[in-house]
Amino acid sequence: MFVINYLNDKLLKNIFNELRANLLLELINSVLEDKGLEQISNITYKDREIDPDFFKSKTSVVDLYVETSDNLGVNTEFQDRKITDYLKRSYLYNIRLADRLKEGEDFSKLNRTVGIHFINFDLPDFQWTEEYHECLFLSNLKDVVVKNLTEMHFINIRAWRRLNRDVLRKTSKMSKLSKWTAFFCNSLKKVERKELIRSDPMLMQAANATKDFFLKSENRVAYIKAEIDKMTEESEKRVAREEGWKDGLEEGRKEGWKEGLEEGRKESKVIVQNLLSKKYSKAEIHELTGLSVEKIEEYAC
Repeated sequence: MFVINYLNDKLLKNIFNELRANLLLELINSVLEDKGLEQISNITYKDREIDPDFFKSKTSVVDLYVETSDNLGVNTEFQDRKITDYLKRSYLYNIRLADRLKEGEDFSKLNRTVGIHFINFDLPDFQWTEEYHECLFLSNLKDVVVKNLTEMHFINIRAWRRLNRDVLRKTSKMSKLSKWTAFFCNSLKKVERKELIRSDPMLMQAANATKDFFLKSENRVAYIKAEIDKMTEESEKRVAREEGWKDGLEEGRKEGWKEGLEEGRKESKVIVQNLLSKKYSKAEIHELTGLSVEKIEEYAC
């Protein structure tokens, strides 16, 4: 059975594109509402790319960046793989996004910037035992909070699942943010997802957008390539982390490569079997993945 990753960048950008701006507005407001913050009434999509040189020449593109009519900037980002020092990285992103003043403009025109981060891992800076939504503001030592400059929200999908095991009995009592977080949860059972989608018209619209996305072959190809790139990057990181690379021992290096290659084989096999279940031909899989036909036949078993 083909399991959809609802945190796939290509899929999310399609669901929350400008034609469905109401969905992104609803998502943003669900986050603000959850912490009792003032909600927004309009958004305009902006193309915004963080300066590549700022992050060691690696291009860093904001996932979904919008502004309101009163110059509030909101960056909504989704991450399903753990990133080292993610809190610091997010803080730097927010600072860069706050720089929206034109040359010569007064600092009084510098308005609030909100970073919303849906993450599928436990950020070590928080406990995640009672809350799945953490919010950070500027404050002084007396806990006087400054709310008109910058704020960051971290919504932990994994923590949400731990705290909400029984979705079916709770849909009527779930907050809007809890429902959206559930929608992005890849471990949701089929019957749970059906019940969840039925409980909210906005989620129904998002679910229909997901179906429409996979009807187009170019979308399916983009989705699969994004998943393959992600898995490849993870495999490379695992190899680099092996003890053999750290201490320079030859035997350690060999073992590191062996484990990395084995992980890569397992992930490739899963991809091939998923594609075959979706009726892709072996030639199409070869074109998408770069795997030889012989390897595809081996992984098909």
